[in-house]
Amino acid sequence: QSCNNRFMKSAVFLYNTQSGKCKIGHCTDSICTVFRAYGYEITPQPIDFEANPFDGNEQIDLMVVAGGDGTVNYVVNSMKSKGLDIPLGVIPAGTANDFAGMLGVPGDISRACRAILDGEEHLFEGIVEGHIAQCASGSEGFGYDPLFIPEGSAKTYAEMDPAEKNALSHRGRAVRKLAEFLHNRGK
Repeated sequence: QSCNNRFMKSAVFLYNTQSGKCKIGHCTDSICTVFRAYGYEITPQPIDFEANPFDGNEQIDLMVVAGGDGTVNYVVNSMKSKGLDIPLGVIPAGTANDFAGMLGVPGDISRACRAILDGEEHLFEGIVEGHIAQCASGSEGFGYDPLFIPEGSAKTYAEMDPAEKNALSHRGRAVRKLAEFLHNRGK
């Protein structure tokens, strides 16, 4: 490792080779060049939906994702299942174009990279009070879902259907705050 890399920030560029009409893989060099110019040591990595992309990447400074909404959802859930809180940048590719557009990310890939690097960071927190069940119950969800009973409910998250869980969960609350922010931003 060279002395110059010692103080660089680390990032992973995770991309879905099937997104963006399968063209995003051809853009990895130009995307990485932009991030390197901003002081990032960035590693391009095609997404493997059979593995957690944060395995071995728990200490990175930034995760950059290019793919559709399913790719972004998979990456966010993978990060949260490991209890990590790493900044996430989304480059428009596939159906993530709609998501990135709502966030004000430019459609042009190089401009989107610079927007991630120069942009503002917004935090949307969702908090749920509750208690731990005496024994695991239910088959939905992941992680602590079979053990956590949110305040005001008699069921664990794992006993709830997805709509019921999303109405009560900390992620659902945070996403509703994000939606309100985006709605008010558009006014």
